[in-house]
Amino acid sequence: MYRSGKVAFLFFILFPAVGFAQIDSLFNKFTFLQTEYDTNYVKKGLSDWAVHFYLQNRNNSFSSQDQTRHQSVYFDPLTNMTLGAGGSYKNFSLDFGFPIQNNKGDTAHATGLDFSTSLFVGQHVSDMGFRRFRGYYVSGYDSVQNELRSVFRSDIATANLYLNYLYNFNYRRFSFNASFIGREMQIKSAGAPLAGFFFSYMDLHANEPVVPPEFDIYYGSSIRISEANLWTLGLMGGYAYTFVLPARFYLTLSLVPGIAFTTGEVKSDVYYEIGEPVEVSFKLISKNAFGYSGKRFYGYLSSTTDRYWLRLSKEDQFKNNLSRWRFLVGYLINKADKR
Repeated sequence: MYRSGKVAFLFFILFPAVGFAQIDSLFNKFTFLQTEYDTNYVKKGLSDWAVHFYLQNRNNSFSSQDQTRHQSVYFDPLTNMTLGAGGSYKNFSLDFGFPIQNNKGDTAHATGLDFSTSLFVGQHVSDMGFRRFRGYYVSGYDSVQNELRSVFRSDIATANLYLNYLYNFNYRRFSFNASFIGREMQIKSAGAPLAGFFFSYMDLHANEPVVPPEFDIYYGSSIRISEANLWTLGLMGGYAYTFVLPARFYLTLSLVPGIAFTTGEVKSDVYYEIGEPVEVSFKLISKNAFGYSGKRFYGYLSSTTDRYWLRLSKEDQFKNNLSRWRFLVGYLINKADKR
């Protein structure tokens, strides 16, 4: 399963590296890019190049729930605090980080890798990345000891490949770039309807069922999984708004629900397929930020929530959740215009 994950990871590494300086012009030619901004609302061209450092807490967790008995088991990766650096060229941003802190101290065999890239240009808003984690804390109700308990499982590993794309219908007056990259500046408060699609692939595997035996008395056999390959494709739409505050500060809020279509294969006692032919479920994305747009320095504190719900059987539900808090400080290298 991980062979395909490694190939996909190399693609996401090499593609931005080769086209980093050319991606902006390619979008102008092939994606009907419109850049006629209303200069009363958005100021662009602040700098071609910028560098930044960031600290982020990303929780790539998932959970299983028996909807009949309302019992849940939660899975949280050991490594979730990341320190990283990156850069941006015009509208393209590239980050790479490494985990620096664990949930509950060092535990053998726990690893984490988080690669992401974003492109906020004109009416196009996209995020894509690759995440790989090994070592999860499993929390649930222990039926033997009659208490809530958490155990560490070094054999549980996940790999996630994802792409989210949104079209900004009010690109002339509203800029995602201003809130999350910093090359543009939102001058007046404005909002925008958003619509787009998403794609994700999740690979989960463990040496034995991910739900420990002392927890699974409440669950059916469909939740006692040890492997999963899930392909998800869907549509989404929502709204985003930026409040321009005094002294160059701003606040951006967004909410984008969607509908997901998932297919794949899961192994519990035996292998079985998800959906007939697909399983329809709910998707929710929210990107928010509070930041500062200075003449040379800029920064923000942002939060991202990306989750979807998947029904494994009539009684059992699977929820995949990516939540992230990020603190970023950046510097404009060559200032193209006065802010």
